Amino acid sequence: MVHHEGKEVIWFVLHKTDGSIVQHGNATSEEEAEEQADLLGLSILPVESQLGDVRDWYVSAGVLTPKQEIDAQGEYTIAADGVAEVSFPVPEGTPIIFQKAWHLSDGTFEFATDTPGDYVVKIEHGATTLSKKVIIHAV
Repeated sequence: MVHHEGKEVIWFVLHKTDGSIVQHGNATSEEEAEEQADLLGLSILPVESQLGDVRDWYVSAGVLTPKQEIDAQGEYTIAADGVAEVSFPVPEGTPIIFQKAWHLSDGTFEFATDTPGDYVVKIEHGATTLSKKVIIHAV
């Protein structure tokens, strides 16, 4: 048990089957925590203490796991010739904001253009990845 604000509590996360954390909280007993999980139809994982930003974590094989960074540079410069391309992996189903529109990744982000300019790609928190902003300079 952990003490928080003078009370003995257990900390826990409630998560979906894909490992994404839906809720982080505390309870005065395991039974109380399990009731919350049952009420929401989610799995429960006790944790050692209060977490910071739960968007930085997910549950993998019953273990609290830090999310990984997207394997991409923060900026790219390519020729605006319609041939040169920026490509990097983004886990399938991860939300991406590009050209003021929402997209879900199919596993790879690919971009080529024949129009010079700066293009911003915002990759949102995914089930296992952190958010990332990528700027592509097409010259």
